[in-house]
Amino acid sequence: MADEAKPKPPDRSRRAAILATVGIVVIMGLAVFVVVWVVPFLQTRAVVQEFQSSCLYPDAKPWIRKLGGPEEASRRLRAYLRLPKAVAPHRIAALTMYWQCGARTAREFERLLGDDDRYVRQLAAAALKKIRGEGD
Repeated sequence: MADEAKPKPPDRSRRAAILATVGIVVIMGLAVFVVVWVVPFLQTRAVVQEFQSSCLYPDAKPWIRKLGGPEEASRRLRAYLRLPKAVAPHRIAALTMYWQCGARTAREFERLLGDDDRYVRQLAAAALKKIRGEGD
């Protein structure tokens, strides 16, 4: 009778290990999201806001350099412009900076011709003319 197997109680340590692993994966995912998306967005927003506060939208090259040069600034500003106005409120300043990133921005300006904001549409049309050499 001593050899009879007693039912084992549930393995609580295994459950705890699974929950801990899931928790670690979730935390790591959030950390990656913050580092890859939130921090660059906040940096971009701060630079755009600083540019907007400058004297009537001067040459944006110093601010574009702060964002990592024309190619990186173009990528960041494109992402900024695709966010809702409540999250990315400085759209005209961002458009002005984006415009000065060069011809790689033409496709995004074409998309912005359909924006709800009349000023955004006007600036997009002017930018397209300038980029295509029609507005000199």
